[in-house]
Amino acid sequence: MKNQCRHHRLDLVRIANDAMTERGLLPEFSAGVQHQLNKISAQAVDAELAKHADMQDLRHLLWCSLDNDDSEDLDQLTVSETLPDGKAALGKEKPPYSTSELGALAMHCTAQEDAAQKVERRLRKSEAALFLENRIGQYFDGVITGSSSYGVWVRIFSPPVEGKLVNLRAQVNVGEMVRVKLISTNVERGFIDFVVSD
Repeated sequence: MKNQCRHHRLDLVRIANDAMTERGLLPEFSAGVQHQLNKISAQAVDAELAKHADMQDLRHLLWCSLDNDDSEDLDQLTVSETLPDGKAALGKEKPPYSTSELGALAMHCTAQEDAAQKVERRLRKSEAALFLENRIGQYFDGVITGSSSYGVWVRIFSPPVEGKLVNLRAQVNVGEMVRVKLISTNVERGFIDFVVSD
């Protein structure tokens, strides 16, 4: 059982890496980034500041992050400085980017974030398919969550997973409760297929 779990975990890691690579994202930090991360510490920062007269320690300044509350990155960290008249400024120097450059950077960052979210969704789907892989043939209670030209979707309650209804013989409506049978999963593609039980 332990080897099987390890095998599945390796499958999920491979699927995540493939999905990230397909979308132009790097699945691992580069050696240069990893090297920099390994050197970071409060003492290292202080030592670097002591070596370079042109560097300033801005840790004492007020800061804000433009990310969500739960974000753990600092790519959009901003510091402010209080001016003598009590107003705040983002710095005394000329901004490093023009408005058009900031617009281009914002568009690039948005595209990267969208790609990362697609990777997350893909991995969650593959994870769900892997979890249900050994439950093919079992029955579940669920609710119809969507209908489009691509198919009809059902969310089962336990475990809370969404999949596609296939071989549908009768019309169903969004919100309708149904009893379904799991007929197949595809971990690689993140597919879970159900049929309405008779």
